[in-house]
Amino acid sequence: MIQIRKPDGNIVPVPGEGNFVELINDMDGKVMMVFVQLKPGTILRISPGSNDAMRYQEIFSQQGVKFVESVIVRDDFK
Repeated sequence: MIQIRKPDGNIVPVPGEGNFVELINDMDGKVMMVFVQLKPGTILRISPGSNDAMRYQEIFSQQGVKFVESVIVRDDFK
């Protein structure tokens, strides 16, 4: 399951399988990463520069979807 956790601890589940969650760069509106639940227990991450990212960008090009060139993902909060 994919969900959004609010600062107060409450959660908002993303409904159903097959819905895409986009992480957007708020400076230019480009997609930094996409997540989609393919089936229970299986989540696909689509990262910039991948074949999946190019395909995703093509599919949603009429909606103006563009991926950033690259993204920095940190594993910690240090």
